[in-house]
Amino acid sequence: GGRGVVALFGTTAAPGGGALIRQAVGLCGFAQGDPVADIGCGAGETVALLRREFGLEACGVDIDAALVAALADPHILQGTAERLPFGDGCMEGLLFACSLSLVQNKRAALRECARVLRPGGRLVVGDLYARAPERARPEDLARVEPWAGQRARIEAAGFALCHFEDRSPDLAQRFGELIFAHGGEALEQRMGAELELLKRVSGGYYLAIFAREG
Repeated sequence: GGRGVVALFGTTAAPGGGALIRQAVGLCGFAQGDPVADIGCGAGETVALLRREFGLEACGVDIDAALVAALADPHILQGTAERLPFGDGCMEGLLFACSLSLVQNKRAALRECARVLRPGGRLVVGDLYARAPERARPEDLARVEPWAGQRARIEAAGFALCHFEDRSPDLAQRFGELIFAHGGEALEQRMGAELELLKRVSGGYYLAIFAREG
């Protein structure tokens, strides 16, 4: 359990959607042709946007082998965040949109990010965080972590924070969209305790950009 909170969104429908991705690309200062990867890419909408609008050499990685096979897209690769299918120092940017919190071994994944990014390369993370951890039970914080803990783990892997902003209104908008599409009752049934968890820890959403040190 515990995966429902983030799995509900998926990368392709992450809070903020295309607007958040466009902002992140602008903040990173990527140039046309730069190699970047979307980790936990789902059906690959973000990859398509990065290629179409910015001319980036974008690819995606997803753990779901059946999905990757069905897509049959040369730019979508099967793999895990803990073992990325890329060589050392070959990437200019890596993106986790609502996917880093789903990774089983986050420290191993962040070591992999540091391995495949060139020095100065950008790690973009958009994810949930607990804005009121003092109201939470210990098990809550294992599922929706405070920002300070997430930041410390990423920095320990060899990254320096360049940009952070709270994007919680995007989260509220996404819930509104889901309720409009499926109904409030359906959303409650699908998420169950997860909605209560988000309320209890004052669940928010953030955009953060890190640079690989070295």
